[in-house]
Amino acid sequence: MNTPNLSLLPHIGVFEPQGASMFLDAQQIRLRENKACGLIEIQAAPTQSILQLFAQGVAASAYLLEDGHSKPFQLINLSTVWNGSSAPIHVVEFPPYVGRLLWLALESPIVETLDFADKTALQETLARWQAEAFNGVAQIFDAQTQSVFVIKDGKPLMEESFTLSGKNFSPALPFDGLSDSPLRLLTRRLQPSSQAYQCLALRLGVVDWSSHALSRYEELAGQRLTQMLQRNVQEICQPSQWNLSIENTRLRDEHFFSYAQTAGQAYRAVFMEVGAQMEQVVGGVLAQRILTETFNSVSQDTRAALELHRLIPAAFIG
Repeated sequence: MNTPNLSLLPHIGVFEPQGASMFLDAQQIRLRENKACGLIEIQAAPTQSILQLFAQGVAASAYLLEDGHSKPFQLINLSTVWNGSSAPIHVVEFPPYVGRLLWLALESPIVETLDFADKTALQETLARWQAEAFNGVAQIFDAQTQSVFVIKDGKPLMEESFTLSGKNFSPALPFDGLSDSPLRLLTRRLQPSSQAYQCLALRLGVVDWSSHALSRYEELAGQRLTQMLQRNVQEICQPSQWNLSIENTRLRDEHFFSYAQTAGQAYRAVFMEVGAQMEQVVGGVLAQRILTETFNSVSQDTRAALELHRLIPAAFIG
């Protein structure tokens, strides 16, 4: 089975076989102006390419891809691998959740590559992950699909996954849609020092804590007041164009933050609104109790990620 190239996302996007620096500049401007999530790949050599990743129109990071592996690259050094003349250039736009996972994969080194005759042979690896309580990120490729997903405590996370089938992305794990053809599994080791990992840990922590707290609040305040909170959160997110919302007592984060600090600022704004309405409706003492008890109910690792950005109960009740 040929080694798949993460960056290519086959059969989608715009391919310019004779791209040059003028085409590259135009595509960068377009992604910025549209505040889009996407990638631009320059095929600098047969086995070497430069990939630039965009998050909500911001140039988030760049990588040198060679022999199936990626490493950070400074675009100021682009002339050392490409002279700006004719070269294949590939441009793809995708939803924010796809960009976040590609970013995480690019920042995470491959630790294992496995080829399987068909999807049934994959079950042994899934069982091993669970037995080891493995944490990482994985890619699966077969003849029809490719997928990237996070594994936490041995379990693939539906909420941190995407599958590309044909030209369509979906926020889904790949297992039900895999064909009976041979497939390849790449397992990657997460890098806690990377911004991609820190954004992931913070995102998972905020979603976990908020879902517990909002469920408790709805039990006391009722559905109508919870819906009012949903509208208020939507209003405070609109000026900054954060793709954050509350749906069925669960915070939905559909934004591609490229820095954990920026994400933390957005989450604090949301929790300030949540805390203020809780205090107004159920009183300060009960609101503090809800936030504290639900905060203490999440895992120690989750609390640590939240505390790092001062996302703590005491910060949101006056």
